This record gives sequence, C-alpha cells and structure tokens, in this order.
Amino acid sequence: MSLSSLIVACARRVVLRQNEDMWKKEADSRFDAVVKTMFMDDTPTPLARMTNGIPVKEFLNVELPDVFERRADLVMLLEDGTILHIEFQSSNDKTMAHRIVIMDALLDLRYGKPLRHVVLYMGQPPMNMPDMLKTLCTECHYELRDIREEDAGALLKSNVPADVVLSLLAQSGTPDVGAVVRRLARLPRSQRDKALIQLALLAGLRKLSGRIQLELRKVGMVIDISKNVIVQQWRKDAIAEGLAEGRAKGREEGREEGREEGREEGRAEGREEGRAEGELKLIRELLAAKFGPLPSWAREKLKSPKPAQVERWARKILTADTLEGVLGKRQVAR
Repeated sequence: MSLSSLIVACARRVVLRQNEDMWKKEADSRFDAVVKTMFMDDTPTPLARMTNGIPVKEFLNVELPDVFERRADLVMLLEDGTILHIEFQSSNDKTMAHRIVIMDALLDLRYGKPLRHVVLYMGQPPMNMPDMLKTLCTECHYELRDIREEDAGALLKSNVPADVVLSLLAQSGTPDVGAVVRRLARLPRSQRDKALIQLALLAGLRKLSGRIQLELRKVGMVIDISKNVIVQQWRKDAIAEGLAEGRAKGREEGREEGREEGREEGRAEGREEGRAEGELKLIRELLAAKFGPLPSWAREKLKSPKPAQVERWARKILTADTLEGVLGKRQVAR
C-alpha cells in the first residue's frame, strides 16, 4: 500500500461518523484554544518536560489540508532542529492512532525534520488510548501522557500562572480548589483575569465549577464574563467570523434577488444573522470546552434560541456545574 493510500484509508476511518465528529470538533476547538494559549504564552512546566528540556525555537501554526478537517493543536521547532507535535485531549479517542499517523505523514512531508508526537490527556476518566498503530506496511509510535503524572504540588507553587491552573487537573483524589484560587488571587490583575477564565473553563473537566465560584467568593472575587477581556476577545473573534459568513450569504441572496434593494436587504439580514450566529458559536464552544461533547438534547436547544436566551446562558456558563445548570432541564421525548 502506498503512503497516499494509507493516509486515505486512515482518514476514512477517522471520519466515519461525520455528524458527531462535527460537534466533537466544536467541543474540542475552545478547549484546545484555552490550553494552547496557556502553553504558548506561559511555557508551563509540563511543556518543558515534553520537550525534554530543549528550548522552543519557534511555535509553528500548522493547518492540515481541508479534507482532514484537522488542525494540529501545537507544533513547535526545537533548538536541536527537531519538531515536537502535541495534541491536547479532554476525552479518550479510539481513533487517536490513526490521527497521529495522518499528521506524522503530513508534517514529515512539510518539514522533513525528525518528528516526535505527544498526546497530553486532561480528562476525568482513566486514560485509555493506544500509543501506536501497526499495519502491514507501517508502524507509528507516540507518547501518551496524563496530566495527573505531573507533580501537582510543584505546579501549585510555581510562579507561572499556567502551572497553577494546570495544578487543578494534575491533582489526584479530591482537588484542593481553595489553594489554587488563593494562589491565583495573589497574581497581578492582568495575569489573574486570564488565569481565572482558564481555570473556570478547565474546571468543567473535573465538575468543579461550583466549588471554584465558592472559593472565589471567599477571597472576594467574581468572574464577570461581560467584562473579562479574554472572553470578550473570543466573542469578537466569533462575531467577526459570523459576520464574514453572513456578508457572504447576504451578497449571494442579493444577487438572486437581482435588484439593488434586494442586495442591500440581503447584506443587512446577513450581518444580523452573522452576528447572532457568532454569539451562538461562542456559547457552543464554551459549553463544549467546559462539559465536553454536547449531547443531542443540548444541540437541539442551541439550534435557534432567542438573543435574550443566549445572554442568559452566557451569564451561567462559568458558574454552572452541569449542562442543565446552563441550558435548563432537558426535554423528555414523547
């Protein structure tokens, strides 16, 4: 079997369940963005371990061809000339080995440098994924690491904000949420705001959102999603993307109308629909980052809500411990 045939065969297995994969992709996107920002901005201790102490020379923004609908989570060129690729996982993925094989082939084709893959697992259930794929014509190995293998105590004492946030996920047993919040409370305002949003979202992986809010109140702090600069930047990005899609749709509808009035109406409607879709897209991503892949009843509620409802959901995201706490009771099918 040729390399191209192997890639196509692997890709077919990865995309067997296209509809569910679409929602899982949305679930992964904001989680990946949160963790990727932490690793790129703060260079936390787990990253230094994965590079084996070799300094990072450059972070590489890598998008795979559209046919795979995948973006490598974090790719970096190390000072020794090798490439390190990291995938962040909030859940076990049975197709992980096939994904790594595809990325290995494409990254090798693009850079032609020695390449190493690491999967960093941050989910609640025990890690249960293969660390290799062996077929008749190829064999690919990669590293699997569980965030709980890190020294949670050392991360908590670190001066790196991302280390402190990650210490919550690294703790085994009952996490000491209060210690993490108190440590973050001592950070300068600019660092604290970003770290608290990261903490609030990643706490969903351990169902600790309620405890986070309780501990925040103890130290006299709250997370105001309407004022936090990090969330507002995500909101602007999502709205901009929605507006771009809306303008394109509006132009197309205007052309079909064949009149100037129709074009203008199409543009206006497209802008409004784009803004609403951008807001809703951010809500979906934040929910998925916190609670994991969204079940069918939640996806149904998120299809066409009223703007006021979207605002209510936005206020509840960081404080709720469950999806029901944000979206309300699930509807029972009759």
